[in-house]
Amino acid sequence: MQQSVGGGTSALSGPRFAVPYIVHYLRDPIAFYADARRRWGDPFMLNSFNGRLVITGRAELVREIFAADPASFGTWGADAVAPFIGPTSVLLTSGARHRRQRKLLMPPFHGARMRAYGEAMMQAARREVAGWPRQGVFRLLPAMQRISLAVIVETVFGIRDAVRRADWSSAIVATMDAVHPAMLFIPSLQREFGGIGPWARFRRAMARLDAMIAAEITARRTRDADGDDVLRLLLGATDEDGLAMPDDEVRDQLVTLLVAGHETTALALSWALYELARDPASCARVRDELGDATAPDVITRLPLLDAVCQETLRRHPVVADVARLPLQPMTLDGYPIPPGAAVMPAIAAAHFDPAVFPDPAAFRPERFLEQHVAPYAFFPFGGGARRCIGAAFALYEMKLALAVIVRAGTLTLRDPGPVSIQHRGLTLGPRGGLPVRFVAAR
Repeated sequence: MQQSVGGGTSALSGPRFAVPYIVHYLRDPIAFYADARRRWGDPFMLNSFNGRLVITGRAELVREIFAADPASFGTWGADAVAPFIGPTSVLLTSGARHRRQRKLLMPPFHGARMRAYGEAMMQAARREVAGWPRQGVFRLLPAMQRISLAVIVETVFGIRDAVRRADWSSAIVATMDAVHPAMLFIPSLQREFGGIGPWARFRRAMARLDAMIAAEITARRTRDADGDDVLRLLLGATDEDGLAMPDDEVRDQLVTLLVAGHETTALALSWALYELARDPASCARVRDELGDATAPDVITRLPLLDAVCQETLRRHPVVADVARLPLQPMTLDGYPIPPGAAVMPAIAAAHFDPAVFPDPAAFRPERFLEQHVAPYAFFPFGGGARRCIGAAFALYEMKLALAVIVRAGTLTLRDPGPVSIQHRGLTLGPRGGLPVRFVAAR
């Protein structure tokens, strides 16, 4: 069944009863969007539990959204997400406050400061590989989480001590693992039922992480420590009136960076190694391209390695879509956007458009060497004024970790067949964590 929404002679198509399709989306957003394109075209309307959505994966329509004046949009679904990252998170603010927060948060994730972390990124990967069993099976996703956690904890807090790093990693992973995707897409589930259930489990994990963050903020405010980590920058920042950022706002930015900054990179690394394990010839070409290069800035400029990372982010988007809430009347492809509805560029639709990416289900890094891909057809980090702050940092870390692991030996999948997608909060990961075996290089 379809609904029609719009004015004049044209109307948006979409399901009249959306629940079965939302369930399909939660199970596999890539398959959902492919089915939606066939059923309703592009754009289409979906009535979600968080409100109405006008969804598109067409590059020209994505461009209209991302290129529009950022002041014409607000954040969508903030009430559902705020309990997880905080109401003053840079992901949820808008206007002057959002611009100020981005300006404060950008420096560690770009330019010289980012490159200064290159060797630390490679060391984190080397430490992890050194501990892998030479016989038996282990899961790749937790291993990649340990690498990305070590990097983000050092970046955000300046923590290099192994014991403290392990404590923070444990708290962050417990919090992420407690985020059931249904709580994000069905806000009514964000309530406790006698201290049991997913929400109660999340609140306990979040309380532990919050206590650690509060203690770290207090300790850093009471001592005059040097450093270029994110916490030091946030604590030293002042607004136009000379006032420091309050602790609750500092907390929200830290949670956002800790949660988003490590999970997305760990998932992208896992998917990249999954594809290289399935294609030993491509893995060998990457190893040959690496040669004897050791300098991070040399490694991160290698074209095939870059293409592997880009194709991984295309074939396995770690976020399915992004949403914007129009604050004024808007049309998309001639369709008026109903009041209160959000517009949603769908990454998991655009990246599988066969007109842009022939044979889109195939993993072909060469496509990023053979063709120029329009920015609005490929946007793994979102776009416009809200493009992910850590995009360059994530790609830098991804390339360096892959270089270390590919050189270190060979990974084989315990189960070489296709792997299904699992929602991990707002991100998409491999179900089962990718059991693998590792044989060290001689």
